Amino acid sequence: MFLTTSPLPFAPLWELFFARAPKNLYNIYGHSDPSVNYTTTGSEFGDVFKGRVIPSKPTRRQTPTLIAAARRLLAHGLLHDQSNSTVAVAVAGRRQRQWR
Repeated sequence: MFLTTSPLPFAPLWELFFARAPKNLYNIYGHSDPSVNYTTTGSEFGDVFKGRVIPSKPTRRQTPTLIAAARRLLAHGLLHDQSNSTVAVAVAGRRQRQWR
């Protein structure tokens, strides 16, 4: 799960990381700046993130809008497959907490 208030930082690095793993072993969900079109050619998202950005609304740090975005992101991840672990990644790219 990727939650940012801007375009996804380090997207090329995450692309390399996930490109080496079998696609049936992970699900990716992203909530990022809705003003950026991530489906066009030349966007920062490649095949790994294509179709994985959830419907987003504008957010700002340290506001309730960020909490609402986190809830939407978690809901998409938890409802998709309840038998898997869920990991949220912060803007800094660190794992925050693992839910089971």
